[in-house]
Amino acid sequence: MLRPILVLMFLLLTLTIESAGQDRSYGRSVVMTDRGIVATSDYLASQAGAQVLAKGGTAMDAAIAANAAKAAKLYGLNSSGWAPRRLSVEFLTKQGITSMPGDGIHSVTVPGAVEGWSQAHRRFGRLPWKDLFPPAIYYAEYGYAVPEIVHGYWVPNEPKMQKTSEARRVFLPGGKAPELGAKFSNPDVAKALRLIAEQGRDAFYKGDIAQAIISTSAGLSGTMQLDDLADPSSFGDLDENDPKSVARWARKLGQQMGEDLGDDWGEMVDKLEAGEDMGEESLGEPPDSEGIGAGPPDF
Repeated sequence: MLRPILVLMFLLLTLTIESAGQDRSYGRSVVMTDRGIVATSDYLASQAGAQVLAKGGTAMDAAIAANAAKAAKLYGLNSSGWAPRRLSVEFLTKQGITSMPGDGIHSVTVPGAVEGWSQAHRRFGRLPWKDLFPPAIYYAEYGYAVPEIVHGYWVPNEPKMQKTSEARRVFLPGGKAPELGAKFSNPDVAKALRLIAEQGRDAFYKGDIAQAIISTSAGLSGTMQLDDLADPSSFGDLDENDPKSVARWARKLGQQMGEDLGDDWGEMVDKLEAGEDMGEESLGEPPDSEGIGAGPPDF
């Protein structure tokens, strides 16, 4: 009888020592594997990424699949999207807007996610592009149970979604936000993802999807045009050994700053775009660029 008691005491002491370094009150062990792991804020997105890893995809393949299912990159890709060209300070001022809107059509940037997926896949992907989207298409078409965190954002934002007919149609089925755990589907997103999977990034930025985006923007008095969608490229597209790539990056930086680049700096950008040999010339710093921090340190 003494031996079982001693064994039990040893086990309890061992558990106490092991748990001292990290709280295990939730009853789970740290997940460890040498075969890849995908962690996101949504289990369906994590499953989508894990399925891609299981098929032999790279970490970037998995990241794209996981990100698509939620509708990574350490080499500096910024795919947050540019403001439309016509959304200027002057335009907003004429609308009586004195600070950048936090919501509404004028807070909407050119969608950059699909361009980011495309660039990341081209550089790091292994599986065929079309093989990254089936999980996301399935969830969009056949639905998924609304999780707690998403539901927590959905309900308080219901008044905003009531303002437009399309938002009501898509996001307020039955006239209200779905209940926690209710099944929600979005067949339109499934259709869009299927086009992207079959035709690549151009299906989003040139074609029916692009036309739908511009039509929606115009209907809400937005400024986005097809030429904005035709050039969604991000800072991640920068190739420091390609003069035209550097010129494109530099000009976009100036547009983002909303200022005249200055004659000297502008001339150098023009030369780069024309493919002229710059020799030892340097772009240096754009005017009033202190604190911008958008480019490589030695740019």
